[in-house]
Amino acid sequence: MHDPHTLAFSIKSPFKTKSPGPLPDWHKPLIDIWHVDPEADGTDDSCGWSFPKLNSKQRERIKALAWQEEYEPVFTCPRVRKMMDRAEAERLLRAAIIQVASALRIKMSWNEACKIASAWSYGPDGFRSKLCFMPGWHTNFKEERKGDREDVAYGLFHSIARNLLRKRRPWWRHPRWHIWHWKIRIHWPRFNRGRLPGEAARRHKEKQPA
Repeated sequence: MHDPHTLAFSIKSPFKTKSPGPLPDWHKPLIDIWHVDPEADGTDDSCGWSFPKLNSKQRERIKALAWQEEYEPVFTCPRVRKMMDRAEAERLLRAAIIQVASALRIKMSWNEACKIASAWSYGPDGFRSKLCFMPGWHTNFKEERKGDREDVAYGLFHSIARNLLRKRRPWWRHPRWHIWHWKIRIHWPRFNRGRLPGEAARRHKEKQPA
């Protein structure tokens, strides 16, 4: 079961708390501000905390690219689990980035596309497994069926689109600034004493000296 709560901000105490063990001293939190996702689309990230959500028009454009890849494959030709040639992966990824940016009307220079492709292709996986199509590995069936390559291509283009939109998202559009979804927790016993529910509040008062 997923938790819709994500810590947006934490205001720390200016004074350090001594650690009882070998760990270094630390600053206790005074106020925690949580973002509570409304789960409007059935997931715990309907606001797009990790990645911006694609709208319906953007999804249709990504589907059009995937449909074209089904009949004229360019980016999913290798029938292997993962492309081992990183230089070739960078070349294909750069072309895919430019194609997705053009479909989503995202302004992007050649130098920027080269830098992004280089950074993504030389990572731990670097999209190299998404630039291939091997039935039985990328799908649940050993034989290629109609629509399977399109689904794999949609996953590739959709991943690229989400990452590009995240790079273009202004800081003030991040869900951490959705103040209408905030839930504030104050780490202050005197403040929380009268706000503990029912039996817990009574027990808390009984523990206090007369």
